Amino acid sequence: MKRKILALSASVLLIAVVWQVMSLCISSSLILPNIQSVFLAFIKCLGSRQFYASLAATFLRCLTAFSLAVIVGAVLGFTSGASSFFKTFIFIPLWIIRATPVVSLILISLFWLKAKQIPSFVAFLMALPVMTGATQKGVSTTPKELLEAADSYSLDRRQKIRFVYIPNIRPFFLEGLSASYGLVWKAVAAGEVLALPKQGLGTLLNTYQVHLETSYVMAVTAAIIIAGFLSEGIFTLTVTLLKKHICKNRINRWHFAKENKNFPTDASLCIRELSFSYEERPIIKNFTLEAKEKTTTAIMAKTGSGKTTLLNAIAKKLKQDGRAVSYVFQEPRLFPQLTVFENICLPLCNVMTKKTAFKTAEDIIEKTNLVSYKEKLPSELSGGEKQRVSLARAFAYPASILLMDEAFKSQDIEQEVKLLCLLEKLLCKKNRTVLFVTHNAREACVCADTILVMKGPPLEVQKEINMPALQTQTKQRYISPSKSSALYENEIYRLLMNEN
Repeated sequence: MKRKILALSASVLLIAVVWQVMSLCISSSLILPNIQSVFLAFIKCLGSRQFYASLAATFLRCLTAFSLAVIVGAVLGFTSGASSFFKTFIFIPLWIIRATPVVSLILISLFWLKAKQIPSFVAFLMALPVMTGATQKGVSTTPKELLEAADSYSLDRRQKIRFVYIPNIRPFFLEGLSASYGLVWKAVAAGEVLALPKQGLGTLLNTYQVHLETSYVMAVTAAIIIAGFLSEGIFTLTVTLLKKHICKNRINRWHFAKENKNFPTDASLCIRELSFSYEERPIIKNFTLEAKEKTTTAIMAKTGSGKTTLLNAIAKKLKQDGRAVSYVFQEPRLFPQLTVFENICLPLCNVMTKKTAFKTAEDIIEKTNLVSYKEKLPSELSGGEKQRVSLARAFAYPASILLMDEAFKSQDIEQEVKLLCLLEKLLCKKNRTVLFVTHNAREACVCADTILVMKGPPLEVQKEINMPALQTQTKQRYISPSKSSALYENEIYRLLMNEN
């Protein structure tokens, strides 16, 4: 910090020295007055009522232009970020505004508007493309994975905007605010210089320039710079304090269901003749699956054969049929701005009362040994801890069907065994019908009642393997598989490698 202050002080000192030297060399107060005369002019301005009236008028115009640019830019940016047609539709108008010189905009506006309206109008036009672009970028870069997670847990449009779009837009939006605010001050000052409204710092600049009072021109310019800097600092501080206030106890302001919803108790899984194509290429064709209640089915196939597509299509079909689904994705897909407790509670908002949701979340956090991580953000967790939260979220959601897509991928063997043991423990406490995709034959043999070895696309079953019931614990089955389990593993890998 000290080095930074020293560097800034040295920079200011260098500017002052160069200014003073150039002023002495030129020896003309009309061309370049010395620092002392500019400082005295600045002090005199501070003692003038006209200066404060002009400052207030300029600030009001800046505030008006900035507010309009933020509101209109946010609407245009959000809409164009979500719609490629609208993005293309507004591209040319925004490009024209961005490419047109400020002076040209001011001169054209002289034919349309009153002098006092021109600075705000021009500043609004200058800031609009910046705010639109910033918001648009935030919307278009919103992770599809989080939107899919929101869909899988039936979050409504308002919740998606609040918990997915806004957190992703925020950094781009704040950057746009800072950039557009600086543009607004410059554009308003330029507009006032040319349009000459009755009051304004730009009008003062023009007046002093006409009277060849260079010291006052530079003093008012300094006032514009300082006023813009201070007002931007105050604005940034206000946003920071507001952000902290909003984040504090935010879960208490969430909207929960007025009563607990009863999901269908039928846990059977019956899929008939499911088909899906991508760009006229069949990925799934007439796929049929029947799984008994409270059983676990594993799907194994080569990479790129359409396993994830199949799982997503099954989830979509079940939701269309009014069935609830819990989903554990390949990546945890936790909402980054929410704590562990909030991530688990969010899917419960639409199906439980606040009291029941809190109790359910607390209970699953205890069962998954996440108590010490309850108030932490996902960025503060390890990969294994994040996946535990993802499992906890899926089990907290009262759905009878649990889908898992390579849920233990990228875990070391210790973490994988821990997660498999946790899965077994959770299934014993709350039975679900499970369908999961994996590349690990050991994992499938340890967890599944039925293993579907498939090939594709389009996906079709090569062989269905019914695993015998084993009494040993998950950890023991994984580390020291029985002879029969080892034979099944060998058979699965031979099928996947197209070996007879």
